[in-house]
Amino acid sequence: MVLALAIAACGDEEEQQAQAPPAQPVPVGVIEVQQRPVNLGDSFNGRVEAIQKVEIRARVTGFIQERLFEEGQVVEAGAPLFRIEKDVYEALVKQREADLAEGRAEAVNAQTQLERA
Repeated sequence: MVLALAIAACGDEEEQQAQAPPAQPVPVGVIEVQQRPVNLGDSFNGRVEAIQKVEIRARVTGFIQERLFEEGQVVEAGAPLFRIEKDVYEALVKQREADLAEGRAEAVNAQTQLERA
């Protein structure tokens, strides 16, 4: 009995499909292909941080007159990096030379006083 129902149901589907009107084509949009350059790059927001960091400090204090390197530039060992104003140091050298001359004069004076005594 089940087999007869299955066969009858198949027959009904075929009859319905034969009686239905043919399906209409679905309308689609058309775009003309144009050749143009493609940008394969991506942009991202972010921050770059160096793996190695080096702090550069002057051995002496003073005002920097000139910086002799560019940021990010590779520098050789012993290469000058800054030029510091020399006015203060020249005055200090002259002061020390005057102190030395004063000490020598005092030594000569002390020797003279010793010989007199």
